[in-house]
Amino acid sequence: MENLRIPGPTPCPDEVLQAMARQMINHRGPEFRQILDGVTDKLKQLFQTKNDVLIFASSGTGAMEASVTNLLSAGDEALVISIVGKDVAEFAELAKKVEGQKGITALEAVLSCPHTPGYGTMVGQGTPESVKEITAAVKENCSLPVIIKLSPSVPGEVKAALAAEEGSRRLEDLSPDLEQQARPGVTGEDATLSRRRL
Repeated sequence: MENLRIPGPTPCPDEVLQAMARQMINHRGPEFRQILDGVTDKLKQLFQTKNDVLIFASSGTGAMEASVTNLLSAGDEALVISIVGKDVAEFAELAKKVEGQKGITALEAVLSCPHTPGYGTMVGQGTPESVKEITAAVKENCSLPVIIKLSPSVPGEVKAALAAEEGSRRLEDLSPDLEQQARPGVTGEDATLSRRRL
């Protein structure tokens, strides 16, 4: 029986399934510490940073919840508006409608999501060039911080994320901390890349 309750589909490689069948280890013991240190060091190398890397044993929703509860205080207001368009023009139009609205903290442009078939990069626009164009159009029409959402199921996600960064760069200089993130040296079409705001 298969029962994998996560967004996806997310394929599990055989070596991962085999590792999950091993006996559990003490999560406070030296073996776990060695594994955690190794994974953290490799993630720092992947993201080309010397800063701390936080690993959440949760879904993306759990990581978002942790971020919100640690960055906001009781009574603070934060509202992220999510937009999904069929093409560059529709993304631009939706971003323009959000611009200037009171109380909105950030804008999320959903470029790929299994729950939005026919929209974003899911409608035959799944190229780095289209990601770059959509990002630039959204940034041109909205001064809010922009979050570009790319699903891990998109082939070539790393190239798409770098194209989103390029689309943002067309309009303004990026802050130096963005330079510490993944570069074209990252290999593997299925590599997962978490992007900061553009």
